[in-house]
Amino acid sequence: MLTITLRIARVVSLCACLAALARASVGGDEPLQLALAKTESAAAAFPAEDELWSELQPGVASLLQRTRGALDAGRPELALLTYSYAFENVRAMSFVREHAAARTDLAELEKLWTASGATFGPARAAELRARSASIRPAIARALAEAALFKADVFRNASLDYAKSTTPESGLYYLGSAYAEHELFELCASLAPSADAPNTSPTAPSSASPAGLGNAAALAAPPVRSLRAELDRLDGALLALYRPPLSIERHAEFIAAAGTLKEARELDDAGLFHGALLRFLQAEQRFAGLTDLSKTTAAQLESSLTSFGARTRELAFDHGIALAFEQRAAESLASGSLEVAAMASAALAPYLDVWATPAVATPAPRVDVVVTLVRWPYT
Repeated sequence: MLTITLRIARVVSLCACLAALARASVGGDEPLQLALAKTESAAAAFPAEDELWSELQPGVASLLQRTRGALDAGRPELALLTYSYAFENVRAMSFVREHAAARTDLAELEKLWTASGATFGPARAAELRARSASIRPAIARALAEAALFKADVFRNASLDYAKSTTPESGLYYLGSAYAEHELFELCASLAPSADAPNTSPTAPSSASPAGLGNAAALAAPPVRSLRAELDRLDGALLALYRPPLSIERHAEFIAAAGTLKEARELDDAGLFHGALLRFLQAEQRFAGLTDLSKTTAAQLESSLTSFGARTRELAFDHGIALAFEQRAAESLASGSLEVAAMASAALAPYLDVWATPAVATPAPRVDVVVTLVRWPYT
């Protein structure tokens, strides 16, 4: 049976979802609220006796609950990032159920895979990449860039994965590929209209009542290649990968290495918003492998205060990092200090990106790289 690290769930009916999103006001978070409600309904409709869904359901339910909590607390960047994982899983599950014959019949899956060639490939990727340049706010563009990159990865891997495991496993990956395209469209739908007012000249704080629409009116972040930062983190992760920690927490090392691998691939492709998001997530995962037990609430509060002050000096959209700040603030308020420490560990590296000048010609990459990763990002 397929065991998959939760990524992000999709809406069961894309057409219905996008039609609702098009009708929504973009001045706040109504498009995300509508999408969340549809995903909740879709998840509730899956039968509990479906074995694949029974594996996914607890994680998806938690993600949806956390998404709604973040929205209610005025943390829209955190809400969108959290929701994206539920969105992917629900849509992929829907695809599996819509093509029931291919769950057990490899020949049926091969037909679906061949037909999918009209939807995926270099031409479609180039079209989506061109469109991604206009996606706002920054957190939405980051998720869109990551989605367009992963779509072909999942599609290309799905058939071979089915042959190596089960048709259902490959079918889920193929559904995930379609889900990435749908996540891209959701992110594109969050862009504000041309006459949307900018009511805040500075970056939004941890509590962002104005929502994603207002953040989209800010200047885009001056993203750049993160090759030096990725090399540094890669070295730190490999240095930490020693027994007994490497044995006791092997799965966490795999997750951190997979996230770092994705960040590097996005960076190499020039998709710098997506690379920045995955880099910060890799920093968060790396921090989780270190000893955070001595972190105090006072230290976390000081870190969040300093981050807020610095971002207000840098007048552009900090939504990518705000997702981590908001996660830290949420966890700090609930007393989950180690979770808060993991999230806040991404904030200093984010600020360092803007303190370090861009390198015009990055140093050549080595040809041999040790990567602690399985198939293809798990």
